[in-house]
Amino acid sequence: MDLDAGFKGVPLPMDFDGDGDLDLLISESGSYTESGIFYFENVSGNVQMPLFKRRIKVSFERRRLGDEGARFHVSEVLGRIHVLTPNRVREKLIIYKDVPENVFWDENEVMLPEEGYDYLHNCKTEWKNTSKKGK
Repeated sequence: MDLDAGFKGVPLPMDFDGDGDLDLLISESGSYTESGIFYFENVSGNVQMPLFKRRIKVSFERRRLGDEGARFHVSEVLGRIHVLTPNRVREKLIIYKDVPENVFWDENEVMLPEEGYDYLHNCKTEWKNTSKKGK
């Protein structure tokens, strides 16, 4: 299946359905007809070239993560999946808690020390393998 979610899609790899493999959420904020968060279920498990089902729109809210979608991080802590991103002007760090349950409704600001603000202006998203096999 082609992973088509529009021109400005931001991919967020995570185990969205809780079955142990990495699915994809894609946040799209292009035109109003394309906007929303789309879920692509991984139907082939944790393999090098997974297959995905056709997209399902799980949120109709027009959302763009971070600075034009360039800075965000999917994080798993104690079995809970969160997404960290600076706000659009990179002055605050935002954490969306329990994304599979809340689909970006639980938005919270993270208090940062003074040196944290410099980091928000200089950080870049890095892709990395989060599976146990890749470590």
